[in-house]
Amino acid sequence: MLLLSGCAGSAAQAAGTVGGETPSDVVDTGWSEGVSNTETDAETSRDAVASEPRPDPETDVLGWENGYWYDDPLDVNATDGIDDEEMAVLLARTMARVEHIRGHEFTREVRVRVMTREEYAAEGFYPLQDVGRTSRQLDQFYEAAFFVGEDENATEVALNHSRGFPDAYYLFFSDEIVVVADEENLSRFDETLLAHELGHALQDEYVPPTVLFENFGILIRNYWDHYLVVRTLVEGDPSLMESFYAERCAEAWDCVTVAQTESNRTVVHGGMLAMDLYPYSDGTNFTAAVYERGLQGREGWDAVDLMYELAPSHAEQVTHPDQYPFQYTAYPLVLHAPSDGWLRHPYPFHLGEPYVFAMFWYQSWEHDAGIVNASAFFVADGGAYDRYNYTSVPSTGWDGDTLVTYHRGEEDAYVWATKWDTERDAVEFHDAYLKLLGHHGAVEVGPNTYVVPSGPYADAFCVELEGREVLVVNAPEVTDIPNVRPGTPATEA
Repeated sequence: MLLLSGCAGSAAQAAGTVGGETPSDVVDTGWSEGVSNTETDAETSRDAVASEPRPDPETDVLGWENGYWYDDPLDVNATDGIDDEEMAVLLARTMARVEHIRGHEFTREVRVRVMTREEYAAEGFYPLQDVGRTSRQLDQFYEAAFFVGEDENATEVALNHSRGFPDAYYLFFSDEIVVVADEENLSRFDETLLAHELGHALQDEYVPPTVLFENFGILIRNYWDHYLVVRTLVEGDPSLMESFYAERCAEAWDCVTVAQTESNRTVVHGGMLAMDLYPYSDGTNFTAAVYERGLQGREGWDAVDLMYELAPSHAEQVTHPDQYPFQYTAYPLVLHAPSDGWLRHPYPFHLGEPYVFAMFWYQSWEHDAGIVNASAFFVADGGAYDRYNYTSVPSTGWDGDTLVTYHRGEEDAYVWATKWDTERDAVEFHDAYLKLLGHHGAVEVGPNTYVVPSGPYADAFCVELEGREVLVVNAPEVTDIPNVRPGTPATEA
């Protein structure tokens, strides 16, 4: 099983995971190949930094690592990037600072290496691996979410997007940070990026492996909703610590920042990027809420430590921290058996509220569907550590969903059952979904039945609203609808 999380520039600094031991006395940066002549801004001058290094303690203590206290000054000239010797020094002090903020002691050495984006792409560490589903099922998911239509291979789009996303990641059980950069930026990154990845190294030491791996095992059953919950656990803690770290850099600490040349990285898919950024935005904001208000009598980082054992039940609780830990949602059941040669794929999907939001937002932002105010995404509404707004009228009020995919030869179909907190919430989702179909040229051919005649989402749809539930049935033709989902009326187009 591969666990991977990545970081995307200033928007998010992140990590990833796999196994293998690392020699404890090695700091291997591979920096020398990436030196560039680009101008650099290495900021120095904070009154709270010690003017002279303090003596080493007799034993390893919080706030001291490998000969450096968290407030020691460093003789690091970053004008042409960071070389191997400077990297070793910066790594030691950054580890001490992460300890000082987070309150956990590093007991193992951590090494750093770099790779180009081309090397990263060749290694193939992408988050779509090992989730128990075929690429065909993932294609159907992305089609149902209106991310990628039938005219493209959605899995390839997702993989191409993932290849360009991370700026760094941490390999769990390997004690290794990997920095991913363009060739000209291999020796250039901010101290806060290193701090974020060291936050993952602390998780590697202090979070029981069963917590993360049992949660990732649930991906096979509860993808994507629970995946975002796990990403919140993995990324929210280091991202909040990184925010505290950056605040100290601005107010009290001497920190190293290195100007990079402009990256040639491009965004492959805006909707996928929005979901990549979710753990760093709402995940950080959720973790901050736990830190600030406490959890079961614990406060601050002690409360965050407990968060791993009391994970949110759904990503809805991450988007709306006031619902944590009390509100629980049961996914709707889709138990019917298809007929006329249609076969059900194993393992349903559960999109969760963030993906419902992203469906409407992406179509509004990228394709001018006008369903939600797409610009509102960039106006954070959740607190000081929130970065983006993942709420909208048609996605708020989510109370569970299940997406089941089907196949018959080369044909595909799906059933998406959703339920909502109130009948009004259900109506808002129902109406927004019909507007989405209309944007793609849907024609009503009968009660609750629509046909998109052409384009990447050309199919037949049945959209039924009943109380707090909305059921969507998708099939190649109208006559296939009752075979995919028995009990659904068919209407001849």
